[in-house]
Amino acid sequence: MSGKALAAGLEPLFIDLRGAEWIAENEYKPRADAKRFEDWETSYALMMGSKQALEYLLSIGIENVEQRNDELNSKLRKGLSGLGKRLLDKGQKQCSIITFRVDGRTETEVRNFFKEKGINIYTISKTSAIMDFREKGVEWVVRVSPHYYNSENEIDQFLEAAKEL
Repeated sequence: MSGKALAAGLEPLFIDLRGAEWIAENEYKPRADAKRFEDWETSYALMMGSKQALEYLLSIGIENVEQRNDELNSKLRKGLSGLGKRLLDKGQKQCSIITFRVDGRTETEVRNFFKEKGINIYTISKTSAIMDFREKGVEWVVRVSPHYYNSENEIDQFLEAAKEL
């Protein structure tokens, strides 16, 4: 892969001490080899955390996490549909991010509503996804991300709150 990236003249987003040579005040020369993509600074804490997270995931089993996520997300999608919320996700195999529309409320109102209930959500406005939102005819959406560690009770609490909207 690095051979193709080098042949295409690609450079890393952030070039540091290892990736390029500073040859003039406003000019640099990228390394000719794949080391241009290596970082000089290494976060050992992040590497150790990533290792622990992967070991934990493997101990649970990726298939088990996927199955649990599918169960929770299916329950939440069905519940939101039953409340008349417009689900905006596409595709045969959907991920654990559920995007839906709340009509009759502003983005700020919805964000504050869930915050007051102690429920974490995220809203995305059209400026983050112009083409997708234009196609869907929306200005903003709510995104929620249930994961394997959530309980059915938490899904029920979310749906009870969403019922009030």
